[in-house]
Amino acid sequence: MRFGALLFDLDGTLVETIHLYGEAMITTFAGYGVEITEEDFLAMYHRGTSIDTLLREYLGQEAEVSEARSIRDTEYIRLLEERSEWLPGALDVLKASQNVPRAIVTKSWQSYVSAIDRKLGLLPHFQTV
Repeated sequence: MRFGALLFDLDGTLVETIHLYGEAMITTFAGYGVEITEEDFLAMYHRGTSIDTLLREYLGQEAEVSEARSIRDTEYIRLLEERSEWLPGALDVLKASQNVPRAIVTKSWQSYVSAIDRKLGLLPHFQTV
């Protein structure tokens, strides 16, 4: 079978970062005196509750939400740069498909993708994101 191109999701396909995102959220909330567990975070995340909703629910005012989002993003990027890892087999698939154009299709922010790239050298494997 011949393919014109291969499209890859990023998180859960090439890398697993949800635990790092959760850690960044837990750290951010703790900075405001709000304790949530990893299980709390995962339950909220899998319900599809938006991050803005979570922040407003737990922290209140809009100014705090904007500040908390910035703190969370800074922490998440740091964690991605330090601890991102390929999922088992991901590099093997990329090596086996190197003659086929490849792209990443993700809803992750560019700053997150860039942080993963700084850790893993992600982008040279793809023609576009």
